[in-house]
Amino acid sequence: MLFRSVSQSRYAGQDFVGGIVGYAELNTVLQNLTIDTQSSVTGDDYVGGITGEAQNATITDCSSAATVSGSSAIGGIAGECWNNGVSITISGCSSSGTISATCCDVGGLLGINAGQAVTNCWSSSTVNCTGTTSTNVGGLIGYTNGPVSLCYTTGTVISATKDVGGLIGEIDVNGSAEKCYTRRLLS
Repeated sequence: MLFRSVSQSRYAGQDFVGGIVGYAELNTVLQNLTIDTQSSVTGDDYVGGITGEAQNATITDCSSAATVSGSSAIGGIAGECWNNGVSITISGCSSSGTISATCCDVGGLLGINAGQAVTNCWSSSTVNCTGTTSTNVGGLIGYTNGPVSLCYTTGTVISATKDVGGLIGEIDVNGSAEKCYTRRLLS
């Protein structure tokens, strides 16, 4: 289990880049982690304010105000979260930094959510996706096939392409959104 606060830090890499953990694997618990507004996390793919990628990891009460940027699978908390049949939850997390991507699967909180339950989370991040072939751009989550509940977003989502949403860019098979709302400006 990790507990940590990071201030005024710069992280840069290629893939699987996180402000605290690059790749969280198998039953890792990320809890009470914070990245401040003077921090930045930059990479190519799978880039997140807290972790680049989380496999079967529980993420609870984490927050990021960092600037996060890359190409695809970019999120304020995690670039991608996925499970392989294990019931794992992302809860009580928030993101308020600027999130920028040049390709696809970008969200204020998560770029890709592959099957994990996301609950009681929010994002006030500005999400900006500049690629000409970008897809799956959301104020909270770019792409999900997991359940999302009791979440909300505020701020702005900027993208000139398809599958753009104030809350979620694309909900796929087995995905759902329940008791959520957005107050985002889409442009």
